[in-house]
Amino acid sequence: MIHSAWHNYLNYGCDIGGYRVDPDATNKTLGRNTDTFIRWFQLGAFLPLMENGGNGEHRPWLFGSNVVEIYKEFANIHTSLAPYLLNAGTVCYAKNVSVIKPMAVRTPFGIANDFDYLLFDDLFVSPFVDNSTSKKIKFAGFKTEEWSYWFDVNQTYAGGHTATVNVPFTEYPAFIKKGSIVPLNIQRTYTQLGGSRSSESYLTLMITKPIIDELYRREFHEFEAKGYAVTYKYNKRAAELTVFSSAHKS
Repeated sequence: MIHSAWHNYLNYGCDIGGYRVDPDATNKTLGRNTDTFIRWFQLGAFLPLMENGGNGEHRPWLFGSNVVEIYKEFANIHTSLAPYLLNAGTVCYAKNVSVIKPMAVRTPFGIANDFDYLLFDDLFVSPFVDNSTSKKIKFAGFKTEEWSYWFDVNQTYAGGHTATVNVPFTEYPAFIKKGSIVPLNIQRTYTQLGGSRSSESYLTLMITKPIIDELYRREFHEFEAKGYAVTYKYNKRAAELTVFSSAHKS
């Protein structure tokens, strides 16, 4: 993945659980360990392409009912991110760069010493390379930037700061940039970002920790359409968030 980003491949993913059967897997029938499978599909949810396939067993329901519930949430997180990923792919295609921006500095020998990455501009992901439930993370950006934990936005971390984050198997180290606008397509309640009845016919705009007393504007691309622009202003004293969104015919 890191090498693909360095070489400006636009969008890609990886076979969840690995393409080949793991010869060291505890469960020889499944061909891969349950913890590894969970951590891998969670990573897949925060990639441009979430793909499940390869040799051995990849059907989530064969790993247990608890795994199925986690899988449902993360599969829905991925599909919810479709408008965000479409915009990211459109912008990055025009610039001939990857949607993924590695934190690792490219060296002459091409060996990555860091697997963290930005998923476009507003999401920071710190992949597990083991099956633990805590991780020491150095957050992207400068001190003026701030990152909120996807699964609890009240957990915030400053850019450039290093912290140990506890991440149970129901969650993954993904973080949202303060002040960002992330367009979402919410179809189910699994993501806890909206409901099927209230959200499925609409575009959801996720504004996280809005910037105070400044106009913040972003433009977004749509498939076979002119796209739209979103502007917001947050008055903290009045506890008032005003959002303006343009609309264009396809």
